[in-house]
Amino acid sequence: MTWDTIRQRMRRRRETLGWTQEEAAHRCGVGHNSIGGWETGKINPTVPSFLKWCEGLEIDPARVLASRAPPDAG
Repeated sequence: MTWDTIRQRMRRRRETLGWTQEEAAHRCGVGHNSIGGWETGKINPTVPSFLKWCEGLEIDPARVLASRAPPDAG
């Protein structure tokens, strides 16, 4: 599993929910620049931040990290 794959899955999930990066940041409880930085690969989230990201996007972290997880599965 690479960060590129994780970023793609998380971006697809956010888009499936119809949320902007700003809305996702609010729901995840992170700064508005965090989601954009994570999705573009400018920064990688810490483990606690990754878990907040998953919780905010209503997706199970195990599904994000699974080798064949559907990108928008919750």
